Amino acid sequence: MKVCTKCKEEKELSEFGKEKENKDGLKGSCKSCIAIYQTSHHRTKEGKLKRVYSNQLKSSKERGHNPPTYTKQQFIDRFINDKKYLLLHSKWVASDYDKMLSPSFDRLDDYKGYSFDNIQIITWQENDAKGRLDIIEGRNNKVSKAVIGTNIKTGNTIEFFSSKEAFRNGFNQGAVSACCLGKRNKHKGYKWSYK
Repeated sequence: MKVCTKCKEEKELSEFGKEKENKDGLKGSCKSCIAIYQTSHHRTKEGKLKRVYSNQLKSSKERGHNPPTYTKQQFIDRFINDKKYLLLHSKWVASDYDKMLSPSFDRLDDYKGYSFDNIQIITWQENDAKGRLDIIEGRNNKVSKAVIGTNIKTGNTIEFFSSKEAFRNGFNQGAVSACCLGKRNKHKGYKWSYK
């Protein structure tokens, strides 16, 4: 058993995270108190920016982009007093931390990494909607493969940035994909292949 330095309650050792520097090898505060602190800290103006920066580092690595061109401190200094950021943060707080209204940093060009000239502040909801629209309208094709249909009679070709866009233009998405994968010969008079 161990007493938490924050809530002063005696708890099972399993309620404490590991900390090599301490004699007993455990953190002084219990997991519950640390979670409460982290949640409240991440909701502060500076804490939110720190969390966003950490997410930018993580997503840059996952996408194969270079890390942000700015440091965490430069990012905080740039936006901690930004009028739009402060407005969105205050609306987020007033909404009782509704995820949809959370301040978010969108990359203007989704094919480039994070830099001050390639980000804008919008809500999480706006960022999510923009990402979905970019996929639908073909501005972001990282999750889609372009398809080419060759007319069997004329040899003329048509191209769509995804099988989903072909569907929106009157073709069966599954049939187009099946042709591209070699599971079907043709669909609506066209032979289909990935670009």
